[in-house]
Amino acid sequence: LPGALASLENMTGMSVDGTLAMIQEKAREYGPELVQNIGKVMGAGAQSTFSAASKLIYVATIPLFVFYLARDFDKITGWVASQIPVQRRSFVVKHVKSADEVIGQWLRGQAQVALILACFYAVALSLTGIPLALPIGLLAGMFSVIPYLGGFLGFSLAMMMALLTLDGGGSAMCVCIVFIVANLLAGYILTPKIVGEKVGLSPLVVLVVLLIGGEALGIFGVLIAVPAAGVIKVFAGEALNWYRSSRHFTGEDPSPAEE
Repeated sequence: LPGALASLENMTGMSVDGTLAMIQEKAREYGPELVQNIGKVMGAGAQSTFSAASKLIYVATIPLFVFYLARDFDKITGWVASQIPVQRRSFVVKHVKSADEVIGQWLRGQAQVALILACFYAVALSLTGIPLALPIGLLAGMFSVIPYLGGFLGFSLAMMMALLTLDGGGSAMCVCIVFIVANLLAGYILTPKIVGEKVGLSPLVVLVVLLIGGEALGIFGVLIAVPAAGVIKVFAGEALNWYRSSRHFTGEDPSPAEE
C-alpha cells in the first residue's frame, strides 16, 4: 500500500497527505452549511408530503360523510321534527321536504354528469392508445362527483400509463388534452346546464355560486355550493311570496272594525 501511494504521488504530482488535509479542511468549512441545506430540503419535503396527505384524507372522508348522512337522514329529520313546536311543525316540515327535494335533484344531476364524464374519459383515453384506458376513464368519471378528485386520480393514472408506452411523449400530450377538455366540459357546460336545471338555478347562477363556494371554503365549498344555493332559493322564494302578499307590498289597509 505505501508503494502504491508513492506511485500515485509520482503520477499525479500531488501529496496524498496534503490532499487528505485539504479535503478535511473543506469538509470543516462547508460541512455545517451542507448539513443545514440538506435539513431544510428534507423538512420542506416532509411538510409538503404531510400537507398533501392531509388534503387527500380530507377529500377521502367526504364520501363517507355523505354515505352516513344519507343512511341516517330519516332518523335525523324525524328527531328534529319532533323537537319543533306543534303549531309550527307542518310549516317547517313542508319547507324541509322542499329543501330535501332540491338536494335529491342535485345528487341526480351529479350522477348524470359523472356518467357522461365516465363515457367521455373512457372513449377519449381509448383513442390515445394508453393501456387500461377504459377502467381509468370509468374511475375518473365515477370520482368526478368529488371536485378535483376524479380529474386528479384519472390524470395521474393515465399519465403513468402514457409514460410507459413506446411513444410516451405523444401519448402524454394526448392525455393532457383529454383532461383539459373534460374539465372545461364539466365546469362550463355539464354542471351549469344539467345540475343547475335540476335544482332550479340558471347556468350563470351555478357558475357564480361555484366560484364563491370555492373561494370561501375550497373543495368543500365547491361541493356544497349548488345544493346550498338551491335550498336558499326555496326559502328565499317563500319569503318573497310572503312579502308580496303582505299589506306593506300591496298597500292595502286592514278592514276597519265594524262598530
